[in-house]
Amino acid sequence: MSLNNRILYGMLTCGASMCAAFTAPFAYGQTSKVQTNYSQLEKIVVTASRDAQPISDIQASVQVFDQALIASFSGASITEVLRQAVGVDARSSGSNSVIAVRGQIPNAGSAVLILIDGLPRTGKFGQVELNNYPVEDVERIEVIRGPMSSLYGANAAGGVINVITKKPGDGSLLSLNLLAGGTDSSEGSGRETYRINGSINFKAGETGHRVSIDYRDAEPFNFNDSHGEDDLLGIEHLSVRYNGYFRQSDSSEFTWTLEHYKQDDRGASTLTTNEVIQRYEKETREYGSLRWEGDVANGRLVLEGAIGNSDAAVNRSFPAPDELTDFTQQLYQGQYYFDIGQHSLLVSAGTQIDEVDVSILTQVGENTNTFAFIQDQWGLSENVRLVMGLRYDRFDAFGSKTTPRITIGTRTDGLTWRVGYGEAFRAPSVLEQFASFNRGRFLIIGAPDIAPESSNTYEAATGWRGQRGFIELVYHESKIDNLIQASLNGDVVNGLLVFEYQNIAQAKISGVEVSGQYHLGHGFSFTGSYEHLNADDKATNQKLVGRADDSVRVSIHYENRGFKGTLRSRHTLDLYGTDPSDRARPPFKTNYSVVDLSLRYAINKHLGLSFGVDNLFDKQVPLNWSSTGSIEDPAGRFAYLALNLKID
Repeated sequence: MSLNNRILYGMLTCGASMCAAFTAPFAYGQTSKVQTNYSQLEKIVVTASRDAQPISDIQASVQVFDQALIASFSGASITEVLRQAVGVDARSSGSNSVIAVRGQIPNAGSAVLILIDGLPRTGKFGQVELNNYPVEDVERIEVIRGPMSSLYGANAAGGVINVITKKPGDGSLLSLNLLAGGTDSSEGSGRETYRINGSINFKAGETGHRVSIDYRDAEPFNFNDSHGEDDLLGIEHLSVRYNGYFRQSDSSEFTWTLEHYKQDDRGASTLTTNEVIQRYEKETREYGSLRWEGDVANGRLVLEGAIGNSDAAVNRSFPAPDELTDFTQQLYQGQYYFDIGQHSLLVSAGTQIDEVDVSILTQVGENTNTFAFIQDQWGLSENVRLVMGLRYDRFDAFGSKTTPRITIGTRTDGLTWRVGYGEAFRAPSVLEQFASFNRGRFLIIGAPDIAPESSNTYEAATGWRGQRGFIELVYHESKIDNLIQASLNGDVVNGLLVFEYQNIAQAKISGVEVSGQYHLGHGFSFTGSYEHLNADDKATNQKLVGRADDSVRVSIHYENRGFKGTLRSRHTLDLYGTDPSDRARPPFKTNYSVVDLSLRYAINKHLGLSFGVDNLFDKQVPLNWSSTGSIEDPAGRFAYLALNLKID
């Protein structure tokens, strides 16, 4: 099948049934039940504009995973949910994850900005690790695809993932969730997993409080031919979170958050001398934030500050010394929202201070980022809106960057359309600048003078929103200058091949996304997406490795009375990558498909049961899945049973 035919076939496979189905309301009429189902689609989004807006008003490629949808997953990690996100390549290997959007794959940095309640967090090696945040606290996940540096600055070139947590005072007074599961695979078994989490949530006068605890434990996993080597480390995570509010008046309030997290992962590793050692990943993270929001003059003012610290130790390169991280981050910012005629304006300014001390760096990474931005949402007519944004960032380490974004379109019911242009950049991470560490037969080094990546992105979208659902077609094209990748530089040091982080002259990434959701009636709903991606190094005219040509995701959901069931699948087609155990072998293409099943039953309004099987057909990732040889978690068929208790 030719490339063009394959693209057409994939688009038709995912989209034809949805396109045809949109005639159903006209052919069969509408009912109040259908309208109720559709109302669930009209979600509120804050990430795309930094202000709460209905999803139909958003001038960006956006997807929202609400609490009901998140509950259909096993709850292993936030990354597990993102595997079903349009345009997102989310991979999980134990406590570690890799998140890419539209082919902008991270190396030791990331082109995808990860936020919790709109604010960044710290993590090992100066990076945010999404697997180390408990799903128990998540209210919804907002995924914005495309450049958002005009609002969020560095590292939002591919998009933004904002995890919105549950608010104090809302929901059940007491909740308790218990889960037990394990892996039964033809390639290896075990990975016994236990999780207990719960929360206390209450109001007292003008204050609200929520305290949550999440503890999870999973045994290591190894394949049958691993000879004592644990292919996935065992995990032990404890998270404690408290957030609250004080309502100062009808128009103003204080909110605050305190977090404590501890990770203690472990697993066996056998050396070439047949000596067995314990590998481990440890991290203690502390975080606190304070926010005030209220009406001032003719607008709304938000002031917030946050400070976080990660203290971590891993022994990934035994017998080298432990790799230690001490990462402290401070953020202080203010935002003011106001309207002038048909213009909704947002102005903001602030500063972020990072200090990252990692033992495998040649120096401490210190950087202060001072920023200011303005965004104007201009209602040109009742249904058409023009959005313009401009942000200025000043970095001590990299100099200054100015990033604009402009988009125009409509997201009303019926026919929708949108066109836009945005610039973005990714600042090099401290590892990409100052690294010097071993991984197997390789020495990986940084380049202190490495330049930030910068990109120019064009996007055009059209679609249809009806009473039963929606469908959208998006074309995106990004030209990236100074793309950062780790490449062999030809040197050999003490018998080790040297990988060096370098700027590729220019890369071009373009693609097509078709996505939609449709309520079939009688309790059934369908969600699907198809993506085609082209990613090339323009200097060599070679394909960029680590990306798939095509991706398909399909979910069928059924709900009737107290029963809910979800069957979902994801298919990665023509993944272009290298065999990490044989670097001399040219890159090649492989396919990978996974099917998951989830069943949930509410016994009464207080008690519920959940059963599920992830990786139903026991599929293993292909050889070229990861440049480091990491595997997916779960590595085989994983079954689980959960009990959910709520007291109002």
